Amino acid sequence: MHVSLVEKSDWPQILAFIRLKAAFDEQMRGSPSVVSITLEKIEKALFGDNPLAHAILLKNEKEAVGFAFYHTRFSSFSGSPSIWLDDLFVHSAQRSNGGGLKMINALQQEAIKLGASHISWTVSSANNQGKKFYNRIGAQVERTDKTLTYYRLPIRAN
Repeated sequence: MHVSLVEKSDWPQILAFIRLKAAFDEQMRGSPSVVSITLEKIEKALFGDNPLAHAILLKNEKEAVGFAFYHTRFSSFSGSPSIWLDDLFVHSAQRSNGGGLKMINALQQEAIKLGASHISWTVSSANNQGKKFYNRIGAQVERTDKTLTYYRLPIRAN
């Protein structure tokens, strides 16, 4: 498996993955997820005059099997950027094959290039498999509420 940046030809696949991720989240939470993003919104967000987000695809030799959707943030207190990981999804048949780690590693490399201090994200508190994975890679739990666990992965440049 390998990770690549999203290209225009990948947009329909990104939209399909967003819908699959929404269905997964719906199962975890037990409440509906509303997806209103369109191909036009993806184009504007990723490749508009002022890109608001970035995406990577996880591919095996045949097809895309996962994606990550993220954007940068900036802290006025620290003067450092960070990455907010909005979605990380691997197709169920491809989980536990190292793909999630490949995407996290790619995001860490991007964070190093940006001079980012950390990567942050949330996980459904019911997603035990996801939480085990994030704990295994060294992510720190910042806090937990009834529905979400907030993670932070510090970035250490080589």
